[in-house]
Amino acid sequence: MSRPKTKRIDRLALPAVLVPLLRVWWEGQGTPTTGPVFPVPAGLRKQGKTSYAWHLRDALWKAGIVRPLDGFEHAHAAWRAFVEADEARTAEAKSAKKARPWAERRAAQVAIEAAEEKARACCLIQSGSSELKPLDFHSFRRQFNTALAASGLNVQQAMALAGHKSTTTHMAYVQLAQHGALETPSAAMPTRVQAAPLPFALASRSKTARKSARPSRRVWNRGGSCRVIFSTITSGCADTHFAWSKTTRGPMAGFAFK
Repeated sequence: MSRPKTKRIDRLALPAVLVPLLRVWWEGQGTPTTGPVFPVPAGLRKQGKTSYAWHLRDALWKAGIVRPLDGFEHAHAAWRAFVEADEARTAEAKSAKKARPWAERRAAQVAIEAAEEKARACCLIQSGSSELKPLDFHSFRRQFNTALAASGLNVQQAMALAGHKSTTTHMAYVQLAQHGALETPSAAMPTRVQAAPLPFALASRSKTARKSARPSRRVWNRGGSCRVIFSTITSGCADTHFAWSKTTRGPMAGFAFK
């Protein structure tokens, strides 16, 4: 395969799902052995000055391929109601062998177009969103690169299949957020281990050796804040000192051995 953008030739195996479709197209074009697969002989498209993305979106809309957004069901039902009412009115006029008034037909057409525009505005493919653009032919390339990344293929092979030389360019096409929330692999998470035993047995202290926490001293800071130090006095164990700051309104803790 020749890549005009990078001016190099790559040998890529065709996916099995595309072979029958490409064969029908190739045979319909006279089985050429050289040249582009989809040639553009003339017109503005050959000069790269026009886009047929809206033709693609229109074909998908007529085929019923949509990605609904909020309010799509209601808007689509309203549009279909206008269409069915207009079709019924046309069938009624034909059965009566009478022509519909031009003003009536024009008003029905305007109402249908307005309702269809509202329905398309609620479709992600047709109108996009705050995060995604409306679908175009380049969307297939972005989806292909995203699918390569989601399949677990390494970056080197994915770049070779996509024809990218720069990692920055390749990663701009990867949109893993479309596949939902990303999950952290279990292999990347820390392993839980049994904690080492403490050097002293806190649980073996007698009740008489424990005393309730009582104020030990007040410490005045330079800024005028006061910390009241509480200490739990124990025998042969670690003393736990808790401090309450009047400025931060939050507890602080420290440990010291007697």
